[in-house]
Amino acid sequence: MVTKTEQADAPDNSEFQKFVDDIEELIKETTTLTGEELTRASEKLRERIALAKLSTSVMGGVIAGQATKAAEATDEYVNAKPWSAVGISAVVGLVIGLLLARR
Repeated sequence: MVTKTEQADAPDNSEFQKFVDDIEELIKETTTLTGEELTRASEKLRERIALAKLSTSVMGGVIAGQATKAAEATDEYVNAKPWSAVGISAVVGLVIGLLLARR
């Protein structure tokens, strides 16, 4: 189970939103930029791309870690209470079957 501390540590999409905002700003500015200004804008864009890539890889690692924890918890529960797990699976399968049959 994910704790509030882990949720607070997890990156959100604010870094991505900043990246998109910077890209939009740079696109507007590049129509009037020349020479050195264009070089600086290009460098800023490269920096933002690098930060976005880092943020994406961190977010992927956090998601993978959470999925692993959920799988481990499920495994522990199934090993501790196998018949309960079979019953829960049967009920979930029945509900899904009923919902699909209604279509």
